Amino acid sequence: MATSADPLRTLAHDHPEWWAGASGEITVRPLGRGESFAAHLLRRGERELVLRIPHKPLDELPQSLEAEHEILGRVPAGLAAAPVAVHQPTTEDLRAWSVTTRVPGRVLPAADWADAELLSALAASLAHLHHAGDQAGLPDPGRPDPVVAADLAHDWWRENEQRSARVLADLWPAVRRHQQLAAVAFDDVAPVLLHGDPAAANLLVDDDGTVRFVDWEWAQRGDPARDLAFIGGPITAEPWYAALDDDLLRDQTAHYLAERSRRSGAPSEPVGPVLERRRAHLVHEAFFTAAHLHRTGEQERSAALLAQVADVVR
Repeated sequence: MATSADPLRTLAHDHPEWWAGASGEITVRPLGRGESFAAHLLRRGERELVLRIPHKPLDELPQSLEAEHEILGRVPAGLAAAPVAVHQPTTEDLRAWSVTTRVPGRVLPAADWADAELLSALAASLAHLHHAGDQAGLPDPGRPDPVVAADLAHDWWRENEQRSARVLADLWPAVRRHQQLAAVAFDDVAPVLLHGDPAAANLLVDDDGTVRFVDWEWAQRGDPARDLAFIGGPITAEPWYAALDDDLLRDQTAHYLAERSRRSGAPSEPVGPVLERRRAHLVHEAFFTAAHLHRTGEQERSAALLAQVADVVR
């Protein structure tokens, strides 16, 4: 009997170059469905690969499949999957997909990340990425400005999704004011290679405690505090943000900065401005995620997230 996995198994059979000498039957099983991609585990012998297929229009992805695939080659070994193959639709083959190696580990609920040991492990992996990630040839992001970023996002929602943008209206002045007050902390930020979306759902924890990253579609050069921010803080929501108190936030930030200093040999940055920047990034992300949740019909979750943002910015 034919199964939904048959076309994927056929695709995998048609590309022997993926298998690095592995032989035997190819098996396929679903791994999960995220915001943009459905992922499938391919296995042949001892070799495991992940096939990702976009389920939204390609022009709605943050960057092209090729760009995301190229970024994986810039990530220090051991922190992410290795790129294997990528395909954009052509007139001869309308399919889109990418293939990588499998990243070991398991996803934890966001609530589990309110743990000093886990947060330190995440800080160490981010410090490694930010120190050793290859930025050569990537666009210069310029000085990060939280007010400009908020204005651009707010304008996009008002122009493209007016109904969902209305849920932001009451809180928008307070959010913008919060970002204005935080702007001074964004002076002299040195850009690094970012994962771009290291929320709990995109982190895998291995048995030895190593934290690795999946789903690099938002990877970019930018402020390292953005990558610190997405694990959570005073705003929490499954499956993304953990509820982290001030002590956990300060300790994790200090651990991250000490690890960056150890790797680079440069003096450590002060903790205070990095804490301010990570809070501004979290406010931005949670505020506009609330509009996204409203657009997808999750009104209760949208309202709950906005209530938490209000507690931070008012």
